[in-house]
Amino acid sequence: MRWGIAGRMVVAWLTTLPAAGAVGALMWWIGDAFGGYAGPLLVFAVLVAVSCFLYARSRLQPVSAGNVNHEWTGTPSLGRPQPKVAA
Repeated sequence: MRWGIAGRMVVAWLTTLPAAGAVGALMWWIGDAFGGYAGPLLVFAVLVAVSCFLYARSRLQPVSAGNVNHEWTGTPSLGRPQPKVAA
């Protein structure tokens, strides 16, 4: 099935918005369960910890201007097959 860019964006938004709502609801539930000053501080600590984890994970294979066009090793999990070119 071929999706145009608009179709891919629709799928991205239909995934992102409910996920953001679920994370917001979870953070509200945690904050409400602990209440007082502890709730917001715990929510802040969880969000900082997740942010640090995501940053550290992103640094494992950094992309820069120097390597963005390098050949890949392996095959991408999604994408269109590339036509074979005779050399």
